[in-house]
Amino acid sequence: MVTAMIRSTHSIAALWFLLIALVLVEAPRAQTVPSLASESLNGKDSFDAYCAACHGADGRGDGPLASALRTTPADLTTLARRNHDVFPRDRVKADLSGVGRTVAASGPTEMPIWAPLFRVFEPAERVRVRIENLVAYLETLQADRWTAIAWHRQARGDDHVATICVQDIRR
Repeated sequence: MVTAMIRSTHSIAALWFLLIALVLVEAPRAQTVPSLASESLNGKDSFDAYCAACHGADGRGDGPLASALRTTPADLTTLARRNHDVFPRDRVKADLSGVGRTVAASGPTEMPIWAPLFRVFEPAERVRVRIENLVAYLETLQADRWTAIAWHRQARGDDHVATICVQDIRR
């Protein structure tokens, strides 16, 4: 059973490679051969290249491929809210890297484990930087981050500080 799940996971990874290769082959050919890995290590650039197709340009899970997937992609703007208003940096990094990720009982997850895919085309240090920058970018997408802090402070009685904090951030 476990062997079948592992084979299935490898099949999904192979399909992702095939999909990326087909997209690049069908793209208009430039004078140089394009790399499957984006040259930019900027977190937003990586998000746009590898995540936005499923998660949407703003990370809300409504990308152009989302409707074709069995499972709706996660709304990445609510990661902190769903984690007691703390961005789960280590968990997000582990999910992208495949560290400690288990195969679901119903089969493999549809989201690729990106780090091994990147390592095929880039040195390990560059992959580490790419993942770190992507995680940092995802942290900037968190919706109502400061509003959540404000509500927490308001509940403690720090109304004035909370109001100022929210007003300063929204400017």
